[in-house]
Amino acid sequence: GEDVVSMIDEALSKSDKAVYLISSGPGAALLMRGLVSWETANPERLNELKGVILLYPRLNDAPPEPGKDIVYIDEVGQTKTPIAVLEGAQTPNSWALDDLKQKLEAGGSLVTTAIIPGVRGFFYEREKQSLREDIVTDQLAGLVRASVIKLELLAE
Repeated sequence: GEDVVSMIDEALSKSDKAVYLISSGPGAALLMRGLVSWETANPERLNELKGVILLYPRLNDAPPEPGKDIVYIDEVGQTKTPIAVLEGAQTPNSWALDDLKQKLEAGGSLVTTAIIPGVRGFFYEREKQSLREDIVTDQLAGLVRASVIKLELLAE
């Protein structure tokens, strides 16, 4: 988390461009921990960080148990930074996307979500991708750009 805090500070101090954080899979938990630490230390600077994009985030505190509510890491629901979540349609996590959105919004974050049709979690990291996953991987920059636009619209 401390590295994330340092990265945010450095990015904000050295760039005159909008700063967005992007992470995927289990790295999203590390990003969220650092983000909460940064926000806690810098409450007057919250508007400087423009948003977070999470690709198939894995924010569970423990493996899910059938029939029980998902338990998320403590940092879910403690942020105020706008968040975009993208999840693959071919993963069980897509079923809980609305729940995750509500939990993320609890701390004051504006949250937008999207399900990517035809892909699994970790789709762009897989050695053996389906044709859809290969195509979506090629379009990843566009998905990130679309998420930035959605976050900009949320902030208006």
